Amino acid sequence: MDTIDILQRTIDYIEENLKSEISADELAKLSGFSTYHFYHIFGTYNRNILLWIWENKDKCFSELQNI
Repeated sequence: MDTIDILQRTIDYIEENLKSEISADELAKLSGFSTYHFYHIFGTYNRNILLWIWENKDKCFSELQNI
């Protein structure tokens, strides 16, 4: 499995668990990287992981409020 596949699996996990607390350590463990390397790799391909999670949680809750 290459890095892109690992990151996609991690993003899928985040999206499936937006209503739960998710830590960077948990995501790093899921990806098989150290927390430091996970932050670095995710930032290289996307951006800051915690900001990304926060923005997606905010978007999810906004959509729920509009129902």
